[in-house]
Amino acid sequence: GPSAARYGLHASMLETPRPVPFGNGTSPLTPSSAKVSLRPSSRPARPAPAAPPLAPSDVLLIFLVDSSSSASARRIAAVRGAALSILAQPYHKRTRVSIIPFKGMQAHVQLPPTSSIALASRRLDRLAPGSGSPLAHGLQLAARTAREAISSGTARRAVVLCLSDGRANIPLSASATGSIAEHTGGHGYDSWETAARVREQMRGEVLGVASELNHLRTLGVSTVMVDTESRFASVQSALAQQVAQAC
Repeated sequence: GPSAARYGLHASMLETPRPVPFGNGTSPLTPSSAKVSLRPSSRPARPAPAAPPLAPSDVLLIFLVDSSSSASARRIAAVRGAALSILAQPYHKRTRVSIIPFKGMQAHVQLPPTSSIALASRRLDRLAPGSGSPLAHGLQLAARTAREAISSGTARRAVVLCLSDGRANIPLSASATGSIAEHTGGHGYDSWETAARVREQMRGEVLGVASELNHLRTLGVSTVMVDTESRFASVQSALAQQVAQAC
């Protein structure tokens, strides 16, 4: 249960009262001399102090991590180290973290908002690389998590930290159905024109969700895009730069 110190109590207050020396050495509080007056006191009674309410988290840090390839192992390691380090610091005791990896067909909440180091460590140990990069769905889920945390009073503000190379290759429609076969005819893209059209569709979806995140700034949600692409792949990382600008 709550400790006595939380309510302003000290151990000395809980001890058995002792006679207090008074005048000739006898205490008016001893049983032999105690007298109880039933007349109301002219001094108004002070109300008992209320227990302080549990304060909401000041900040919710949402790590949105691209774990869609073997190269994502370093991203996972970086997120794990950062999350556990933040929770271990005493001055971050009112900070919560959440981990949302995206790979395969969908993103999912691997770690719901928490300040527990033990829970974070267990959930992060299960985080492994995969294939497919549903970046749009990841951004969408991060936006929903941030909005719900603030609207419910769990956090006053939220920061989405997105670690990705911007290589989105799963459209939102495929994330909704859990299958990409219907978008590729079951045997891949039938032409360069189809592949280009789907890529442009995915680019539009990613930038559209990023724009929605930008609109959440009025609620106290900010987004940081960390481009993890190699500096030599400027063409591929262009989408990551555009997402950063849209957010």
